[in-house]
Amino acid sequence: MTTFSLSSALDLTRVLAGIAVLLQNLEMRSLRKSLARIGGSFTDRYFGGILAMQLFGVLCLIVLPDFHAPSAAVVFATSLLISVHFRGSFNGGADAMTLVILSALCVAFAFPSHPLATKAALVYIGLHSTLSYVIAGISKLKKSRWRSGAEIRDSLKDSSYAVPATLVRSFSEAPTAFAVSWTLMLFEIAVVPALMSPHTLSAWLVLALAFHLLNFAALGLNRFLFVWVATYPALIYLGETLRA
Repeated sequence: MTTFSLSSALDLTRVLAGIAVLLQNLEMRSLRKSLARIGGSFTDRYFGGILAMQLFGVLCLIVLPDFHAPSAAVVFATSLLISVHFRGSFNGGADAMTLVILSALCVAFAFPSHPLATKAALVYIGLHSTLSYVIAGISKLKKSRWRSGAEIRDSLKDSSYAVPATLVRSFSEAPTAFAVSWTLMLFEIAVVPALMSPHTLSAWLVLALAFHLLNFAALGLNRFLFVWVATYPALIYLGETLRA
C-alpha cells in the first residue's frame, strides 16, 4: 500500500467527504416536498436556506483550496442544523459519521500550521471508522440469531427495502445464511488485525468496499457507502501510525 503523506490523507478525506455531503444534499433536495409534509424544527423556507448554504459550502470545500477552514465550518454547521431539523439523525449512523468527519476536518483546517492537529483529526476519524466495524461485529456475535444465520435470513425476507428476489432466495437457504453471517461478523472484527499490515489492510479495504457496494445494491444504503469510504484515507493513516 502506498504510504500517505499527512497532507495527501487530509486532502483525500476532504474531497471524499465533500462528495458524500454533496450527494446527501442533492438527495435531500429531491425529497424536499415529501419531507415538508413530515415537518421539522424549521420552516420549509428556512430549511431550504440551510440546504443552499450547505451546497455552497461543500462546493467550496471541494474546489477552493484557500477556503477550507470556513467551508468545513459551514458544512459542519449546516449538517448539524439538518439533524436539529429532524430532531435527530435523518439517516442514523451515516449522518453521525458525517459529523465525525466534518468536525475533524474543522479542527485540521483551523490549525493548518500545526501538523499535530491534522494527525489528531485523521486518527480521530480512523478510530471512529474502526470502532464502527468492531462494535457492529461484536454486537452480532453476542446474538444467537446472528450466529445461526437466522437474523440475516429473516431481515432480508421481511425487509422494508426493495431487496432483489434472487438475493432473498439465496439467503433463505440456512447454510448460505450461516456462512454469510459468519463471514460478515469475522470481516467486521478483522479490521483491527488488518491495521497491523499494509497488505492485509489493502485486502480488507477491498472487501469493505464490496460490502458497502452490496448494501447499496441490495438495500439502497447509498449514504453509508460514500460516508464510510470517506473514512478510509484516515483508516490507512491510522494503520501507518500504529505501525510506526
